[in-house]
Amino acid sequence: MPWMSLPFNDARCDQLREKYQIFSVPALIILDAETGFTVTENARKDLRNNVTETYESWSKLLELKKVRAVERAEEDAISQS
Repeated sequence: MPWMSLPFNDARCDQLREKYQIFSVPALIILDAETGFTVTENARKDLRNNVTETYESWSKLLELKKVRAVERAEEDAISQS
């Protein structure tokens, strides 16, 4: 596969199921490889639409999440000082 996967019985699977609240299989969750940000937990549903538009929307969503994370970090730094 061109993407990361784990064998079904891998011990890390339980941790991932809990973290991403996975109740059924298969689940497709898109993460940013560089930052670990969750881009979307609804990737299977998203891909029912136009694939090109979906990739573009994921890219925009990732950028928005990065901006929000920086803003939250700045707010936390201000509130802690």
